[in-house]
Amino acid sequence: MLLGSVERPGQAFGPDQSLRCRSGPAHRAEFGASAPIKPALSERAAPSTAFAVAGVRAAPLRQARRTAPADHSGGLLGKAMNLSLFEAFRAIMQTGTVSGAAEILGRSQPAVSRMMDRLEYEIGLTLFVRRKGRVSPTAAAHHLLDEVERAFVSLSSLQDFARRLQDGDEGELACSVMPALGIDFMPQVISRFHSSHPRTRVTLNVRMSANVEDWAATQQVDFGLAETPFKRSGFRTELFSEAPYVAAVPADHPLADRAEVRARDLGEFPLLSWSPFTAVNRMLEEVMQSAGVRPRPICTTTFSSSICAMVRRGLGVGIVDPFTAAAQKGNGLRVLPFVPDIPCRVALLLPDTRPPTPLASALIEYAKEERDLLLRGLFDKT
Repeated sequence: MLLGSVERPGQAFGPDQSLRCRSGPAHRAEFGASAPIKPALSERAAPSTAFAVAGVRAAPLRQARRTAPADHSGGLLGKAMNLSLFEAFRAIMQTGTVSGAAEILGRSQPAVSRMMDRLEYEIGLTLFVRRKGRVSPTAAAHHLLDEVERAFVSLSSLQDFARRLQDGDEGELACSVMPALGIDFMPQVISRFHSSHPRTRVTLNVRMSANVEDWAATQQVDFGLAETPFKRSGFRTELFSEAPYVAAVPADHPLADRAEVRARDLGEFPLLSWSPFTAVNRMLEEVMQSAGVRPRPICTTTFSSSICAMVRRGLGVGIVDPFTAAAQKGNGLRVLPFVPDIPCRVALLLPDTRPPTPLASALIEYAKEERDLLLRGLFDKT
């Protein structure tokens, strides 16, 4: 074992993946820059004479200096964290081994091991359990990874933003939209946009509405489209659509020739519905209960497109958003008004730190035109 290091019971290291264990409060006490070092009792004291630092028994000074990471920042609080340490931590978590992380980073295994020693020392947490040549992440490591991933996403966004500034904010834009608009609607919008802006690259991020809200709040996109309500700040909103949800039934279904589908009709046929945590599921259940119908879905999902696919296969009837319905209707699927209305409120999210770029404004305008065109012909028979 290395002098001045802490050894865990039963610890064994492999020849090429040893990580010295120097993390935790005891290590900080041993090597803390602000703690005074008591001098040896005698100039002739034996080399093994220990000294006390903040009440913690430690290795001799010469040995301690050999194993302690150099600290030039004056303590953990207020220091600028070294991103390369977190990059190494992230690589180990992704690959599961120090050797795999070293290969990704283009560093030696001992160098990556030292980086993990340093990170554990700086943050005061044990991130890995070292045993028999393997490293196993602790619970703290998994929690830290979530924050590290978010930080790297933000860093990537910052780099993209700097590049757009360098390019004069031309030629590139990013949007994040909910699945109801991201599967068919936005591809059609982008197709029209591309015809007039062929040199512009569009990044389309399809995410659940809560994630779209996060991306807009952290200024990672030029705009977002998501279903209300919202919990975060950092963006301004504009109503994009409140067209109601509609009924989707097989083309040869008894309801297909009706002028509309009512809540009580859903109790007579197999129902394809929404996952319990979705907002539309709560509204649909309230409507059905008011009509005296107890919903008994045979399948639940989070996507209108999945409901439409199952309706087309004759599994039952369902309630879907108008944008997906417009794209999916025909080919064995009929779309009908649903009574009473359940509004599908979609908002445009715009980061409040900057106005929309000319390119973003142009794409938004195409989206509004496509919305109007699509909703006007929603119930036309095909």
